[in-house]
Amino acid sequence: MNKIHTKKEVPSVELSLRQPIHRKEDFPMNDFTTEIVQTLVTKGDLNELFRSHLERAVNTLLRT
Repeated sequence: MNKIHTKKEVPSVELSLRQPIHRKEDFPMNDFTTEIVQTLVTKGDLNELFRSHLERAVNTLLRT
């Protein structure tokens, strides 16, 4: 007899890297892209991430 599932199951993927994909000095935006991935994985607010980075960049420009 088949069971009827009332909840939709959400597939998930867990990735684990044995070594870094690239060297940090090759990609200066490494920290930013890492933060984007972490925000996506934790279902965080991308708007807040972009807002905080934009605010920091503007403040840096205003100080110069």
